[in-house]
Parts: sequence; structure tokens; C-alpha cells
Amino acid sequence: MPSYTVRFQRSETRRFGKVYFKHQIVIPKGIVSAIGWQPQAKLDVDRKGRIIVQIRSPEPKPKKLTYEDFCKQVHQILLLEPNGLTWSEIRGKAIGLPIKPNALWVRMLGSDIGLKRVIQEKTYQKIWKIEPLDRGKLNAYMDEGRSQSDKKTGISHETAISGLKRELCSARQRSENHALEKGKTEN
Repeated sequence: MPSYTVRFQRSETRRFGKVYFKHQIVIPKGIVSAIGWQPQAKLDVDRKGRIIVQIRSPEPKPKKLTYEDFCKQVHQILLLEPNGLTWSEIRGKAIGLPIKPNALWVRMLGSDIGLKRVIQEKTYQKIWKIEPLDRGKLNAYMDEGRSQSDKKTGISHETAISGLKRELCSARQRSENHALEKGKTEN
């Protein structure tokens, strides 16, 4: 193995009455590849009178949450809770949901799954609810693969879900139109 020179560098990071420094060692690419280090690897240094360096492989980055995963998790949790839940309670039952939900995604949930957010009178908490579905629609949506209706008709799961979303939106629109007509007749 050829010999390399490693350079120790010191640079000023900040000043708050006192000057603080950070120290860096530049390791040539040949040494890194010969040892088998990977980018983002962790180096642990023991400071008990001697220096011992332990190398840990990099930790994999968590998978970024997509809207489809977000929608699916929230919808499955709210289907099981007819009285609704707060966002904190939803996060407690799901894996990987953010502390604060994306505002755009929350609005999209309103049109995609019929999400309603109402403020509870006693506690002033925002409760997330969805419109109840009949059992046939629920089974078609919850099945990951092909639901019973899909097996009979040969319709793909994605097509069944999009049809379910259209049906939810049209049912919600009909109820809103009915409420508007009822309000007009009362006047």
C-alpha cells in the first residue's frame, strides 16, 4: 500500500466572547477505498487517555413519506374510529407520520377520503373524522390485493379505489346540494 500524508486542519467556527474552532482531517481517496469506508460512515473516538477509532456503517435514511402512504395510514385509522381522533392520537397509532401534517395533504384528504375536521366544544381540540362507509365499500378499500368484488369483476384495485373516491365525492356533493336546496325552500 502506498504511503499517504494526512493533513490536519483547524478553522474558526464562531465567536461568542471566545473563539471556537473545529478540527478536520482530510483523508485521501486511496486510503478511504483501501480501508473500505463508505460515505456518511460514523467514527467513534474514545478519549480515555488513548485514541481508539471505531467505524460504524452509515445508517440508512428513512423512507420519505408519500401522499399515498399518508392518505392510506390516516384513512385506515379513521375507518376504525367512528367518533374521530385528534392528530396526536392518529400519530400514536401510525408509523412515520410527521409532528405537523402537510396542510396541502390535509386539504387533499378532504376531497379524496371525505375528511372532516371539527372542533370539539368541550376541549376545543380539532377532531379528524371521515364519513362512514357501508361494509361493501369498506372491504373493497381495505384489501391490499384484490378485494372480493375485484375477483368477481376483474377490476384492478386502483380502479376500485378511484371509483370509491368518485362515489364518496358525488355522495358528499349530493348532500351539500340537498342542504342548499333545503335552505332555499325555508327562505
